[in-house]
Amino acid sequence: MAVVTSKDPIFDKTVELCREILDHPKFSGMQETIQAFLNNADTRAAYENVIQLGDQLDQKQNNGTPLTQPEIDAYEAERDKLLADPIASEFLKVQREIHKVQETVNQYVAKTFELGRVPEDSDFEEGSCGPSCGCS
Repeated sequence: MAVVTSKDPIFDKTVELCREILDHPKFSGMQETIQAFLNNADTRAAYENVIQLGDQLDQKQNNGTPLTQPEIDAYEAERDKLLADPIASEFLKVQREIHKVQETVNQYVAKTFELGRVPEDSDFEEGSCGPSCGCS
């Protein structure tokens, strides 16, 4: 299969899928939540701080360095503070919802290539609850 071009029916269907996403009743609310997060410098800074602290802890663990309780406590305190912020918690919720949609689309496309047909719900049952459950 060649690279998809704007003259290809796959391209047209992809654009159609994008329109469906944009037209979904939840989409505008999700966009508003994202914009509220992006427009709040304090919330963004707190989010970036938690991500950075988490990355530092991951890097230490990956290097075999034991984590100290004060490091863990500091991370958890910053994370809890972030999760208590309604703008951040709504943003994280929307982020998870977007990820689920992306995963579902990706799983269906991958399964289509794997099976050579449109997948059915039963094709996703092995090892998970289904393509959009989020447990896999």
